[in-house]
Amino acid sequence: GSCALVVLYFLMKYMIYFIIFMFCIGGMSTLTEVVHVNLRYFVPRLQRRACSLPHLGAVEVAQLIAVPCAAAVVLSWLVLRNTEHGWLFQDIIGAGFLCFLQRTLRLPSLKLATGLLSLMFCFDIFWVFLSPLFFAKSVMVVVATGGGTGEMVPMLMRIPAIGDPFGRDRMLGFGDIALPGLLISFLLRFDMLSGKPLRRGYFLLAVVGYAIALCVTIVALYVMKMGQPALLYLVPGTLGTTLVAGWRRGELRALWDGEPLADGLLALGGSTCTHCHSGHPLQHRAAKAGCCDGCRKEVFEGQNVMECQLCNWYLCEICRPPNQESSGTEIKDMSQDLNEGLVAAASMV
Repeated sequence: GSCALVVLYFLMKYMIYFIIFMFCIGGMSTLTEVVHVNLRYFVPRLQRRACSLPHLGAVEVAQLIAVPCAAAVVLSWLVLRNTEHGWLFQDIIGAGFLCFLQRTLRLPSLKLATGLLSLMFCFDIFWVFLSPLFFAKSVMVVVATGGGTGEMVPMLMRIPAIGDPFGRDRMLGFGDIALPGLLISFLLRFDMLSGKPLRRGYFLLAVVGYAIALCVTIVALYVMKMGQPALLYLVPGTLGTTLVAGWRRGELRALWDGEPLADGLLALGGSTCTHCHSGHPLQHRAAKAGCCDGCRKEVFEGQNVMECQLCNWYLCEICRPPNQESSGTEIKDMSQDLNEGLVAAASMV
């Protein structure tokens, strides 16, 4: 990451259009996938086969709808990216990137989350505050603002500054959302697998901590009149809050190792879980190689699991025997409570 920043700092005028091109390709791909997955889940009849293409195989109706929708958003951003309306399309593409990342990557334990966020905490501070001691300007700020090319690096969420006489947009890097988001996703899984209600879990605590830290970042931006390393505030607000809460509750070891609490809903010997952490029903399928989201044990290719394909989430035969019958009402109600809490916390941000 540091090498890439330095290269962009010196060669931005040559690299900026390659970055824009890759952003369009990536945005097209992720938006297509996000729209396709949601269409086939919420409108099952769109899963039917529409046609077959060479080298691609069968194409669903949902995919035929998703591709032009994604192309329209990407093309609109490409045309309007330097206007006052370009921020909306950039943020839609950015949301697609971030949703795809959360669906694909998972942190298995708080130990890994602490290491990753601590390293990125130092990385952000160095390249914003300390890099001017070695370079003429702050490397992170120069790269984020396009290095005087007239373009802006698109890997940012942009929010127009309403009422600002200088008309400057507020910017938040994808990493400032994705990295704390990986921790928050892990905490949501931990709460669900441990049978913790929303108010006594770690998920809502981390979301509120993120919202407060983001407000502190904005205040610091106004007070210091310079770009801020958002992770300087977001890491203590999420990771710090989680560590303190886990220590006070005597559950830090379980969080650190990523092991659900023994009295949770997914205790070994078979669980009553019939829905994933988002409330979608689990289905009996042959697994792709990976790890069980309950006990974290290795799952081999073709092994029987109970899976939610929409969330890329499954339980092995030990955690959720496929022949077990359960209404799953309690889990589903908890998932709905968690989703409502997430919406409420997001509105605070």
